[in-house]
Amino acid sequence: MTPPSERVVDADSTPRDPDIERLLHGRLHEPRRVLGLHAVGAHDALVRVLVPNALRVSLIEPAADLERVPGTA
Repeated sequence: MTPPSERVVDADSTPRDPDIERLLHGRLHEPRRVLGLHAVGAHDALVRVLVPNALRVSLIEPAADLERVPGTA
């Protein structure tokens, strides 16, 4: 399985989760449902953050730079 840091998300061909759309428009009442650390399968995890004006976001442990999802700038 490809490590999360090497995965590419194509924003043009991947439908966006309706909760993410509501979050981006300020209409999601439970942001922790989509933000933060979420398990993906048995061995992977996904971390979502919302930092609109950030030039860079990094995790401390494990050390990793997060990548912006294409089409969300």
